[in-house]
Amino acid sequence: MMKTIIVPTDFSEPAENAALYALNLAFYTNANIYLCHALRPEGPDPSLGGISQAVKNFPEMREICETKLKQLISILETESEHILAQSTGDYKPVIAGGCDFGDISAVVLAAAEGKDIPMIVMGRTGAGKLNRLAFGNSTLHMIKRTKLPLLIIPYTYKFGTLNKIAYSCEMTEDDKRTAQSLADFAASFDAELLIAHIPNFVEMIDSREYHTRQKTFMQDLEGKVSFKSIESDNIDSGLENLKKEDLDMLVMGHENRGFLDRFIFGSYAARHAAKIGIPLLIIPKRFAPQF
Repeated sequence: MMKTIIVPTDFSEPAENAALYALNLAFYTNANIYLCHALRPEGPDPSLGGISQAVKNFPEMREICETKLKQLISILETESEHILAQSTGDYKPVIAGGCDFGDISAVVLAAAEGKDIPMIVMGRTGAGKLNRLAFGNSTLHMIKRTKLPLLIIPYTYKFGTLNKIAYSCEMTEDDKRTAQSLADFAASFDAELLIAHIPNFVEMIDSREYHTRQKTFMQDLEGKVSFKSIESDNIDSGLENLKKEDLDMLVMGHENRGFLDRFIFGSYAARHAAKIGIPLLIIPKRFAPQF
């Protein structure tokens, strides 16, 4: 079964930029692209006895959506030809799309059914918040339900080359499985995977035990993998230190709920994280991604 990257879109500029980024990933990882759009009701809630105007106009809304999808697919097909002309290979992703009525998480779930999905790719506005397509609880809800990695692309970030990917983790067994999968993903770009760990107070005091744990974690990991201990008092300064590593992508586990909440809902930490200006890949808890 061919891999398919799902790209939810609201046809905004951030969403189009994310789709172009996903297209480049598809070339490197031999995946296809599936665009999906959620048609959402406006007006009275049907569950309360009201009939939404959007429900009445659903055929018209679908027609408009399908027209916009064709336009976006055309943009991606044109870019695909440019990428293929510069590529040494002959693989070309199949680009398709669809729209359905409902919440974005439900639409993504339906689109993912029966497909091998390595990740979902979505856009983020320049202000540091997710675009309205994913804003609010729906993003975390979607991660929990689909158990799929979510890659968030900054509004103005363009795909160039992936040379270094950082994975911030706690060095658990689950983290090691994820690290190997990420190392395989990085190999598609001949990129380095940097394992970044922020030691706690006890780990900093007992350096011998910490280095033993580090060595055990790194043992048997295959690929271009390195390790860096990020000595920091908190995640904000840790991110600041990671900025110095010239990263092209940051990967974090979903268990780091505090950071993700701040990132999505736009607090100081979210604005601070946005300054990194690189894609953020969120891995669901206890999930070993296959890219």
